[in-house]
Amino acid sequence: MKRLLHGRLTGSVHLPPSKSVALRAALIAMLAEGKSTICRYSDCADALALLGVFDTLGVDYRQEGDTLRVQGRSWRVAESRVECGESAFLARTLPVLLPGMGISAVVGGQGTLVQRSQADLLAVLKVLGIPCQNEGDYLPVAVSTANLGTRVVLPPQSTSQVASGVLMAMGTIPERVEVDNLPTSSGGYLQLTLQIMQHFGVTWREAKPGKLSKPAGGLYHAAEFCCEADWSAAALLIAGAAIGGELILYGLNPESLQPDKAILEVCRGVGVECVFNGEALWVRGVENAKELRPFDYDIGGCPDLAPALAVLASLIPEESCIRGIARLANKESNRALVLSEMLRNFGVDATLGSEILRIQGGFARISNPPVIVNVHADHRMAMAGYLLGLFYPGEGLLSDPTCVAKSYPRFFDDVGALLAKGR
Repeated sequence: MKRLLHGRLTGSVHLPPSKSVALRAALIAMLAEGKSTICRYSDCADALALLGVFDTLGVDYRQEGDTLRVQGRSWRVAESRVECGESAFLARTLPVLLPGMGISAVVGGQGTLVQRSQADLLAVLKVLGIPCQNEGDYLPVAVSTANLGTRVVLPPQSTSQVASGVLMAMGTIPERVEVDNLPTSSGGYLQLTLQIMQHFGVTWREAKPGKLSKPAGGLYHAAEFCCEADWSAAALLIAGAAIGGELILYGLNPESLQPDKAILEVCRGVGVECVFNGEALWVRGVENAKELRPFDYDIGGCPDLAPALAVLASLIPEESCIRGIARLANKESNRALVLSEMLRNFGVDATLGSEILRIQGGFARISNPPVIVNVHADHRMAMAGYLLGLFYPGEGLLSDPTCVAKSYPRFFDDVGALLAKGR
C-alpha cells in the first residue's frame, strides 16, 4: 500500500522510454543480420521480460546501462519454453515469430496476462498454418515450427498486436509477400511497427486500405536505433498537471506515431497549454478548474489514453465523455469498469455504459472519508489512482504500487520530486 499525496506537479522530468518502441526494436534486431545497437532501451518489466526470452533462446546480446547490443539471428535453441512476464505484446507476437525462426516453443505468461483472452492470436495462428496447442483461449500456447506463406488474409482482430507480429515475421521472407485485412483499431501502433521495420531495412507498400505488400529481397539489416520517450507516461503527467501544474517533459518525439500523442489534441480543446520548445514539451495547467472545458473523445485508436483522460475529466466541473471504452475490457484489468469504480470511490460522478464513460468532474463529497484505491494489479490504474489522489481533499491508500514497474518503474519517484518542487 502507498499513501496518497496532495499537491501540484511542478518541474522537469526525463520521461521513460516507450516500451512499445523498445520491444519492437529489440525483436526486429533479433531477426536482423548483424549486430544492432539500441540506445535508451527501457528498464520496465516488459522490456526486461524480453531480455529473459533472449536468455532462454540463447540470443547473443549485451546490455550496458540503457544501451542494448543485439547480435541478430544468433539464437541457439530449436525447442524451448519462453515466459513473457505480463507483456501482452510479447504473448501475441512471439508465437507468430518463433515458428518461422525454426523454434518450437511453449509461450507462457504471469499475473494478469494469463487471465486475458488470446482468441485473436489463436485465430491468426490457424490462418498462418502454425500448429498450436492450448486450453481455451488463454496462455500457455504451444507452437511448432512452420514455413510462413507469402500471402496472408488476417481474420478480424480486436487488437493490432498480433498483426504487428505477422508483419515483423514477414520481414524475414525474401520473396514478395502480402498481408490483407489488417485491423483498423489501434492503427497507430501498426504504423509504429512499420516505421521501426523500415529503420531496419524492410519497407511495406499500401496496395489498398488494410492491405500491404513487401517487395522481394527486402530483409532486415542491423542498425543503430534510439528509443523515444513514452507518450502514455507523458499523458498521465499532463493530466495530473491540468490544474496549477507546470511541467517540462524531456525525450518526447513531436513527430511520434505513438497513438497516445493524441493527449495534445485533447489538451488544446480543454485549455491546458502544451508547447514544444527545443528538446522538451512545456505544459502549463490552468489556475482554476472553472477554466477547463469539457471534452468528448473516442479512444478507439488510442485505448491506453483512457486513464489519463479519466484523470483529466475528473477535474472539469462539467460532463466529459470517453467513447470507445469496449476496447478496455481485455487489458490488464477491465479498465472501463475499474476507472468508473475508482472515480466514484473518490466522489466523482461517473456513469459507465457499453461504449461511453461519462464523467461529471469535481470531488463533490461534503465529507471526504479515507479511501483505499484498488488498482487490480494494473500499472495504468495505479498511476491514474495516484494522480487522482493529488486532488482528493481526504486521505487515501493505493493498493499494489509495485505494478507500475510494468511500464514506468520511476513513476512514484518522479511524481514525488515534482510535488516537492510544487510546494
